Amino acid sequence: MLAAILGAIIPTFGFVGIGWFCRRVGVWGRDAVHVLNSYAYYIALPALIFDAVFKIDFLSTATTQDLRYLLGLLLGHVIVAAIAVIATWHAPRPIRAVAPMLLTFGSTAYLGIPFATFAFGAAGTAYAAIGSVVVVVAMLFIALTTLNAFSQRTHHTATWQQLLELPFLWVVLAGLFLPILGIKSLPDALAHPIEILAGSAGPTSLLALGAFDFDLQWKRIPWRWSLPFGIGKVILCSVATFFALKFFGVTGLPLAVGTTLAATSIAVTAFVLSEEYRTSTNVTDGAIAASSMTALLCLSLILALWVGTGVFQ
Repeated sequence: MLAAILGAIIPTFGFVGIGWFCRRVGVWGRDAVHVLNSYAYYIALPALIFDAVFKIDFLSTATTQDLRYLLGLLLGHVIVAAIAVIATWHAPRPIRAVAPMLLTFGSTAYLGIPFATFAFGAAGTAYAAIGSVVVVVAMLFIALTTLNAFSQRTHHTATWQQLLELPFLWVVLAGLFLPILGIKSLPDALAHPIEILAGSAGPTSLLALGAFDFDLQWKRIPWRWSLPFGIGKVILCSVATFFALKFFGVTGLPLAVGTTLAATSIAVTAFVLSEEYRTSTNVTDGAIAASSMTALLCLSLILALWVGTGVFQ
């Protein structure tokens, strides 16, 4: 059990530590965060998600359990988003603006997909890829809706327009519908570069997380808000998602992967959005840091339960 846990935790959080260390010793400057994030967001992760979705031919091979898996994953996160809205109903507007985002918008792509790959193999990657995109699109819609309603930004971009700008959305659609059009495989000249880019997604995204964590301004963080949001994101989402998946009858690998995605730390994109909307940036900073430590513990626990018990069966 210990070997299995370390085999997933050390590569995952080891890369995060390397990213932090490279910033600490000056191997990378502040610009590295932007470069790594841009490469992971626009190139490597879309390649990984497309490769996983295309190869499994999801629309043709999807079972009722796969559909229940996606529904349970969504339900768990929607329940937590509703809790966030209710719990902060009388809070200051900046807190109301970011609450649903901080409690539900996890790093399912940057952290969840690499961890699922290390912990569960190729089958875990496929479940994590399709689940990540569904959760990201749904939770980003909720996050943008509340940010537009309660933030201090004077100019608001339409939510639908921001969703259409997601590269993950388009690569999933391509991966889903190309097989329906009769394209079951790609020529080697395309397939091999995509596989190489997909292989770089995990390390690059984890390095970007570590480089981002180095720049957190610890002394400026209002911990009375950040700690509940950061810890709550990991614990509430993972518990709610686990029981939502069980409610839909999901067991085995999909249950473990879905719970893993829910237990990821808050996405770095949440900080980008809070900056863009000029609201609660320090709260978001601290919540990301708190969720990162909580995610380390929670993901270790999930893997221990997967390896050593029948909880997910």
